[in-house]
Amino acid sequence: MKKALIFSILIIIIVISIPVRASAAEYIIDTTKISSGIIEVSYESTLNTVYYLKVIKGDKDIWYTLVKGKVDQFSLTFGNGTYTFKILETTEAGKARTVKSIDVDVYIENSPDIYLNSVQNVNWNNNMDSIDYSNAITYETIDSLIQKVKAYELIIFNYSYDDNKFSNVKSSFYLPVIDDTFHTQLGICYDFSSLLAGMLRSQGVPTKLVKGYAKFSGDVYHAWNEVYINGKWYVIDTTYDAYYVKRGIKVTMFKNPSDYSKVYEY
Repeated sequence: MKKALIFSILIIIIVISIPVRASAAEYIIDTTKISSGIIEVSYESTLNTVYYLKVIKGDKDIWYTLVKGKVDQFSLTFGNGTYTFKILETTEAGKARTVKSIDVDVYIENSPDIYLNSVQNVNWNNNMDSIDYSNAITYETIDSLIQKVKAYELIIFNYSYDDNKFSNVKSSFYLPVIDDTFHTQLGICYDFSSLLAGMLRSQGVPTKLVKGYAKFSGDVYHAWNEVYINGKWYVIDTTYDAYYVKRGIKVTMFKNPSDYSKVYEY
């Protein structure tokens, strides 16, 4: 009798423990802005764990780390077609398990416009000082190179690479803060690329933040930009140019794409 009672209690504990864990977290994948090339994702959780977003299309995928309690936007950079969006949580074994997954058909009429949005790692809005500066220097049409040159020159002539920051963040989750970079005039390649992208996007200029490897960087992960001008994408590398300008070496704004190996673009 006692054994049967104990067994019944164990069953009850097991049964009620499963929904408790499930209800400890809430995950939202909002696809209402998908025609603009972005999705919004957020989560709330009482669990002490890390959550990720995995974006999949065909044989391509990209992972993002999610920030608890924050609604983040993410670009859909794999072109039109069927996407799978998964939210994953880390397990005690250090692996990731899927807690939410949806499939969505994506059609974006004008693909360069994807790179006008504010997203997790190019997070901009009209209340930022850096965006005010962008507005102030834009005194010709957006088809002109004037504001592109001005934003580019702001960084290469005034900003310095932060070696200490690189050492501290290279192996950890890090997101650029555009206005912090704008005010301190210090940063790593990720910061400079995010700043330029935010400033140009705010002026209606499609601009990618790109990660991968450059000919001069060897096996060190690098970040740069691609800017859409008159129907063509041009490579711009403010980190490279800021380094050489400070040493009195002449640089050109547009780089040879063959010197860069792209892994991800945002």
